[in-house]
Amino acid sequence: MNKINLNVFDEEVKLELFADTYFSNHSLAIEAIEEETGENYKTVSVNLPECSYLLEDNEFFFDENNDLFNIKDVMINAGIMAVTNKVGASGFCQYPVCKLLVDLPRK
Repeated sequence: MNKINLNVFDEEVKLELFADTYFSNHSLAIEAIEEETGENYKTVSVNLPECSYLLEDNEFFFDENNDLFNIKDVMINAGIMAVTNKVGASGFCQYPVCKLLVDLPRK
């Protein structure tokens, strides 16, 4: 259950989601890889070491500021993640904390 389809300018892009960890604080990182090419399409998460105290197991900060094609909604509707009521901040940007609901393969 790590595959999603994303509508990008009326074309379907097939993505595979993988879990990893950030080196600096070992927080959960989520990457979307284009199935056809194997290239990194988007890092879904963002690393906020100064806010990592907010995170529980299987939680990550969603990079909402760079979500041009609504991957957030696709992941929620697919049952892959849920948004919590927590938010991390960096500068003027806020990032919702999301909980991963499925086991993703490790990269």
